[in-house]
Amino acid sequence: MGIKMSKYILEIRDKDQQSDIEIERNPADPGHYKTKSMECREVIKVMTEGLNGADAYYMGNVMKYLYRYADKNGTEDLDKAITYIGFLKGE
Repeated sequence: MGIKMSKYILEIRDKDQQSDIEIERNPADPGHYKTKSMECREVIKVMTEGLNGADAYYMGNVMKYLYRYADKNGTEDLDKAITYIGFLKGE
């Protein structure tokens, strides 16, 4: 079995079965950030408008974790969002 990694495609070739399996992999654009009607980065852009520095960073992380929790890490992402909300509150 041979494995070749290109920029965004992982190809696995099984020489015995003469078949290829292609799996799209784009680490800069994962699917769990595109599951709603608006992409996560657009939500973050709207929600951080008018914020500066650390507050913009914290709010962006809150939005990221809330956006993806159902499609990626569940309650772990909710806990991370709560952590960043605490940072926004100055805790």
